[in-house]
Amino acid sequence: MTSNFPDVIDLNVGGRHLTTSLSTLRKYPDSMLAAMFSGRYPVTKDTDGRFFIDVDGDAFLHILNFLRFQTLPPPDAALAVHNYAEYFGLRELCKRQQEWGPVFVKTLKEKWKGKIDGYEACLRQVRDGLLTCNFDNGYFYILFSDLSKHIFSRCNVPGISDGHLVISVTFYSSKTLRSTLIRFLNEDLRRINVFPDGDEVFRPESSCECRVAFRYILR
Repeated sequence: MTSNFPDVIDLNVGGRHLTTSLSTLRKYPDSMLAAMFSGRYPVTKDTDGRFFIDVDGDAFLHILNFLRFQTLPPPDAALAVHNYAEYFGLRELCKRQQEWGPVFVKTLKEKWKGKIDGYEACLRQVRDGLLTCNFDNGYFYILFSDLSKHIFSRCNVPGISDGHLVISVTFYSSKTLRSTLIRFLNEDLRRINVFPDGDEVFRPESSCECRVAFRYILR
């Protein structure tokens, strides 16, 4: 167990070499970082004698900059830094980020998505459908089917031309708000260059409202 630390600490953070002061790492006494470098616990070292922390080094640099200067990360790194702030018990950083608009909104969205039953399964169905068909660009449709109301359906959806890819996404509306699911799904699909194409709604020929399709484009 390491009982004494130098004033200057060399770190290996996920393969990235960083250097900071011991006082910086101990800035918040109730944090995990302060506990790690308190001398009460063993700290792993790499073969060159650097103290090893097994997280992403780029995100951790923003943690260090907050400890040093109270600066917040840029928007594209905000969510990752927020997750690490929670992990390392840096409550002041969590508080500051939640007061900052971009991070506050992203954090709330992630929490809301986690409460949508089966959301990840719906996102996976779209991705698997694109991969299975080797679809790399152009128009296609996503057909949302409500299994709690309509288990076996053969109804046609007018407006969808023959030859177009149709990916079926199934869910249970008794546990899922369809409009919320689709809104969040569209945001995540943008990350893989899939975008809604217009706001036209394609419905089955019958009066059943358990299935609805939208047109998308993969660029």
